[in-house]
Amino acid sequence: MARDNLGNSDKPNLMKNFTNFLLISLVLYSCTKDKGPAYTNPSSPPAPPTATPAPKTTVTIVIDGTLMDITSLSYERHGKGAGGGISITASNDLQKVTAVTAPFYQYNPPWSMMYPMEVSYFARSEIGSNWGLTYPRPVPRDDEMIYDGSDPLGQKVVTGNFSGTFIIGTSPTKEEKHIVVKGHFVLVF
Repeated sequence: MARDNLGNSDKPNLMKNFTNFLLISLVLYSCTKDKGPAYTNPSSPPAPPTATPAPKTTVTIVIDGTLMDITSLSYERHGKGAGGGISITASNDLQKVTAVTAPFYQYNPPWSMMYPMEVSYFARSEIGSNWGLTYPRPVPRDDEMIYDGSDPLGQKVVTGNFSGTFIIGTSPTKEEKHIVVKGHFVLVF
């Protein structure tokens, strides 16, 4: 330990310097502690959920693998239970397809919905001529109309599918050929 000319040691100065350093450190630490968290930009409010577009009526029909150009569409629903029904008619200048389920005669969704159904396909050779009769169906018939939901007579949006097979070319000189009609529908009531 060093001593000055008067015989004093450096020890008290060293302790004094250490004490001052310790006090200054505590003061600085307490000042930074009292400031609270550092400033951050407030977060943006969450974006509102994207609005779901309102459902719209669509009917798509494929005839023998070719999409039918639908220029006229009508559909209706009547009744709320037994005795009710749904029908769809889609056409263009030369083709027309109808799909009907009526009447519902046992209606207890979702366990039992029973109804007769009929899909029909009409064609004509020129615009404005009579539609005539539907093409004949093979036996046994395979036309069907199936609903995705359990309450087609009460739902606001009714979706499902229909299909049917029809015969062309039944003369003795032609082989029997089939036309397959398949449809998908979203009906908004």
